[in-house]
Amino acid sequence: MTGFSITDAALAGFRVVRGHPKAVLYWAAIILIATVAIVIALGPMLDLLMALPADGWKDPARLKAVIEPYAVRMDAVSLLSIPLNAVVNAAKNRALLRPEDDRFGYLRLGGAELRQLGLLLIMMGLGIAAATLVQLAAVLGAAAPGLAAILVLAALGLWIYVSLRLSLASALTFDAGRIDLVGAWRLSQGRVLPLFATYALAAALSGLVLVLTLAVTSSAVGVASLIDGTAGAASNALPSTLAGFLRPSQLTDFVLSALAFALVCPVWLAPPAAIYQRLRQSAEMR
Repeated sequence: MTGFSITDAALAGFRVVRGHPKAVLYWAAIILIATVAIVIALGPMLDLLMALPADGWKDPARLKAVIEPYAVRMDAVSLLSIPLNAVVNAAKNRALLRPEDDRFGYLRLGGAELRQLGLLLIMMGLGIAAATLVQLAAVLGAAAPGLAAILVLAALGLWIYVSLRLSLASALTFDAGRIDLVGAWRLSQGRVLPLFATYALAAALSGLVLVLTLAVTSSAVGVASLIDGTAGAASNALPSTLAGFLRPSQLTDFVLSALAFALVCPVWLAPPAAIYQRLRQSAEMR
């Protein structure tokens, strides 16, 4: 007995969006700000990469010459994404487990976010360990390609299994007010396949929503490009100046893309919290 409905959990994100449309606007604003910051920081590098000829991508020296000046910026973006993910994780748990606390679109900076940050760092450590294990398996099987493939697949399978077993840790950490990996492991006991099915369905639904919303975005950008005279332009360069961002087509693209991802995020992120909520309710009824 799984203790939860796969379909119901996979659709939890849609219920969040339907019940809290204002929260989606907050999330879109955060995504937009983060996107603009990333493009300003790395847009020039991406422009240079896109300008490389086909043979330039095969030349490590040329790639290094383009990327190296932006290494610090890339590291900064990567580091800043970790606390941002912690804030997002706390928000999606808050939306499911404490729906009445909807100020600022469930976004906060506090103890819950710090605990999510700690959990993320632990999971990143486990991910690094898993990557090391995969590399070790490849090295050990280098002399026998067939054995290497088996070892790598086994290592990846182990990581997927552990990830599924700990997938409820974020919701449990938020609800309990402490990081509890052991508790999350116990909650997922005997539920690995239903968890996998739920997340696979949520991923498929997320992809469908993303395709539909980006199709609408593409049409809107096409109309806006007629206004700023860029319709049919050959350049796909990202804007790296304020003037570039303020072009109608570019502004439309960034705003609607942020809204599209804000709609997709709950669909993808909500199922673990919904599953935890259902399991908690079942335990309380006993």
